[in-house]
Amino acid sequence: MGLADIFLQQDHLTPYDVTLVAKDGKEFKAHRKVLLNASPFFEKLLNSGMKETKERVILLKIITDTQMTDILKFIYTGKVEIPSEEHAQDLIAVADYLCLSNLRRKVENFLEQNMSILNCVSNYYLAERYLCHELISSAQNFISSNFSTVAETEGFLSLPSHEVEKWISGNDVVISAEGDVFKIILRWIDYDKRKRSIKFSDLFRHVRLTFISRETLKIDVMTNHLVKENKVCLNAVTDALAWIDQATSCNVPRPHSPRKALETCVIAICSNKASQHTFIYHPERGEFYRLPERSVSQFLPEHVISCRGKLFVFPKDISKTQCYDPDFNRWSPAPWAEMDSYQILISDKQHALKAVLVVRNKMFFITEKYANSTWLWKYDFDLNSTATLSHWLDKIQACFVVVDKYIYAIGGCQDDLSSDEDWLKVFPQSSRFDTEETKWQNMASLQQARYHAFGVGSNEKIFVAGGCGECFNVLRSCEVYNVEADEWYFIASLTVPRCTVSMVLVDDTLCVLCPTSESNWEILFYDHRKDEWNVTTRIPFNESERTNVCMQASSLTLFKGTLDILEPIADK
Repeated sequence: MGLADIFLQQDHLTPYDVTLVAKDGKEFKAHRKVLLNASPFFEKLLNSGMKETKERVILLKIITDTQMTDILKFIYTGKVEIPSEEHAQDLIAVADYLCLSNLRRKVENFLEQNMSILNCVSNYYLAERYLCHELISSAQNFISSNFSTVAETEGFLSLPSHEVEKWISGNDVVISAEGDVFKIILRWIDYDKRKRSIKFSDLFRHVRLTFISRETLKIDVMTNHLVKENKVCLNAVTDALAWIDQATSCNVPRPHSPRKALETCVIAICSNKASQHTFIYHPERGEFYRLPERSVSQFLPEHVISCRGKLFVFPKDISKTQCYDPDFNRWSPAPWAEMDSYQILISDKQHALKAVLVVRNKMFFITEKYANSTWLWKYDFDLNSTATLSHWLDKIQACFVVVDKYIYAIGGCQDDLSSDEDWLKVFPQSSRFDTEETKWQNMASLQQARYHAFGVGSNEKIFVAGGCGECFNVLRSCEVYNVEADEWYFIASLTVPRCTVSMVLVDDTLCVLCPTSESNWEILFYDHRKDEWNVTTRIPFNESERTNVCMQASSLTLFKGTLDILEPIADK
């Protein structure tokens, strides 16, 4: 009885008409029709007019009899047994050779499900060799997520220098501190110091030295003999120390951004009290931190945004905008403070600044002029220049949200200039403006017309809440826009009706700063699984600063080390 009969026990199959010969000469009987349907490899071979087609004998000299049994069992039944990782690695090579994509995917699944610290490196390079894209991604994520531990394994320490360089240069490796990368390099070199010492400079250049503390640089890094013996490496440490120790008047940016694992997202909060400090709130720790006093303390902040890793606080007079640099924990004037080209925007009292937006690291100002006219201004950091793009909209008080290169103008209103009564026409209509093509595109209308609403966007969704409806009604309702489907739908309403407050996204979590009274503000977090808003914390104020407070906020991504130099503050 042949292998096919054992697997299927089907009497209606035609007689065997193909013989497969394994590496050791053992023969296996099979059906031509079954093999043709199983793989492009057999289809091409059996239809090629070659010797194999005429004699129906296929020599597979790289495949053992055990592997041949597994292959035919899979071809006839769709099932395969994988008792070990070594067996899986052999089988994936054979599946690739025979173009058995379904078998290869089953083996990939086995390796993904059995990924460990000890085998993730070998799995990654096996996947690269056979172009198993899903296994590549799975192994890469596993290695990056456990990088400090994986870097101690035999598999990692045996890698050639160019592969080590590829891993330590990445943004996604999870480490507890940048100094860990330096230790990993030393460990890899110590594995075969005589041959590997010459590679130290190539690897050391990927250590982001300004994210290592001054003490560690001086005590552990600069004194290392591999660093001391290499002028390029020693100069790099000296330059990093000079950057850390630079005078407060210097504004030289960091040469690198931090790795993702060393970044954290916070909420920056600024009140309209001139004497009030700016806070940051760290949701993961549940703690508030007070930033240094702003260098100009007498203006009342109206807008807060983050751009290029810095925080900008805007008053009505934007020439007095202050910029907080987390790298140096200090405030300074915004770069446009002395620019003549801003005099039109600054001095034209008919323009009121309504929003400041960041689109692909470029800053846009939205102003309103007269009753129903909205204008758009663009600031280019690289050129340090500004320009008026257009008389932009024939409505006011819209909610403006940025997604990718688009500015979304959502809802809004118009004054009825023909009426003697104080009356507004409120719009549900929304549209988006392409900042690169400078053209408008219509989109679906809101479920509920509103103006003075507040919102925030991600790549897939836009969230809008509150605002005012018809008859000056303050709203609690919240809506979500699905960018791909071009559709708005309601989600859970806010706990209280609100307009013109701040909504931010922190690590994909939706947050709203919401006043509960004249003197108390809370942060609401949206639980998308339960579709409800939860109050998680109250914003701390001094007693003297609690009356008639208005808060503005922005998300801000920081190097985690920044939090270490800030003192947490307690609620009062």
